[in-house]
Amino acid sequence: THRAIAVMSIAFFLMVHVILNKNILNKKHFYFLYILPIAPPLFGGLQIFVNNYALEYCGMVLTCLTFFTCTQNKDANNDYLTNTINRRCFNKMLSERIEYANKSDQSFSIFMIDLDKFKKINDDFGHETGDKALVEVSNILKETFKKSANICRYGGDEFCIISELTDEDDIEEMIGKIQGKIENFNIKSSSYKLGLSIGYSVYNKKTNIASLLKIADDNMYLEKVKHHELLACEE
Repeated sequence: THRAIAVMSIAFFLMVHVILNKNILNKKHFYFLYILPIAPPLFGGLQIFVNNYALEYCGMVLTCLTFFTCTQNKDANNDYLTNTINRRCFNKMLSERIEYANKSDQSFSIFMIDLDKFKKINDDFGHETGDKALVEVSNILKETFKKSANICRYGGDEFCIISELTDEDDIEEMIGKIQGKIENFNIKSSSYKLGLSIGYSVYNKKTNIASLLKIADDNMYLEKVKHHELLACEE
């Protein structure tokens, strides 16, 4: 009895870990991981009919191997610095999201976000501070979107987000919340200041991946031009 409780407890805690990290797992891998809580009791039940082999331990080994696969998948899909998904994982998720949107008629949006004057932060304060700035931005994005979006470090100082928002008023409200948190950070910061240029696009069936990203990127670039012009006036 104690052995069975120990085995099931381990499987339970492994499954909790998987569920908490499901947003950064490939959907196919996530469904496969339901084997975590199933394998130990299944093999334990078979133990009744087989006396010469410790089948519950076989189930535990299978559970641990599955969890190891999950961990490796997470490492392969994660950006090590910001703990957001990386570009490779983002591209997979975007393809899956488009496929789902086409089947269900449920649209979605893409946010493209770029740090303003990021090179200046690196030049004035060093690359370690630049890394801290990227982490700070990623934390602000996670805090603002919570679990409702897939946040990706797309490359360098650029982030890309898959969001369920489709109404333009809701999207603008979300951008306002992000910029509000950036302003709060800048008020408290005694060193570097953060600035974000944000563009977005909403998916429709006439849009492919390339054009969807380009529209968001073009809108982001327009915002960046405005921000640079504003900063130039202030200087």
